[in-house]
Amino acid sequence: MTLYHTYQPQEDKSFRVVIQNLHPLTPIVEIGIAIEEIGYSVRQITNVLKKITKNKLPMFFVDLEPASINNDIFSVTPLLHTKVKIEEPHKRRDIIQCQNCQDYGH
Repeated sequence: MTLYHTYQPQEDKSFRVVIQNLHPLTPIVEIGIAIEEIGYSVRQITNVLKKITKNKLPMFFVDLEPASINNDIFSVTPLLHTKVKIEEPHKRRDIIQCQNCQDYGH
């Protein structure tokens, strides 16, 4: 019997953090290795792009594998010989899709 789910269970969800103040051209592989050396298991790393111009920003989304030690990552300040700030991602406040014209992002 095959089970289908339309949502992801809480224990399977990744733990997402934002790393600020890293240079946008820093290789994602190096960031992942540096985080794993500290003791965290990385699932995915994404460079944040500016919405309109698509320029890379000095911010990275990092998805960590679910673990009990993940909350300790907010106290990490040096990473790759750079002083970084690690925080939770901000929730989007804008409307995802316009209910009048069905367009996005306004």
